[in-house]
Amino acid sequence: MGWLTHMVLGDLGQSIDINDTIYQVNAQAGIQARQRGDITSQAMELAMLKARTERLHLALTALSRFLVTKGVVDEAELKAFLDEIDREDGEADGKMPFGDKPAKRRLLIPEGQD
Repeated sequence: MGWLTHMVLGDLGQSIDINDTIYQVNAQAGIQARQRGDITSQAMELAMLKARTERLHLALTALSRFLVTKGVVDEAELKAFLDEIDREDGEADGKMPFGDKPAKRRLLIPEGQD
């Protein structure tokens, strides 16, 4: 409220201003609490994704080493195959995006034999 209101209403005007400020502070506190909750849930999701990625990395590393060690495939052959798969999305960028491509393509199942 303005200074004229304070002069006219005196203590009542100041009380109204104080109550307005308390309301604004409480509203901001509520916003911050919701944001903290969002950050906490995002941190939990990130931790779960990190753990899953680490398990997948372990499984892939173990499988690759096992296949090379047992002589099922040599390292050059495995690298060439990885490069071939990498180019399937149109870019040789060392990654494959998640998507809705059918599993048939990924598993090399010929069309009509599903």
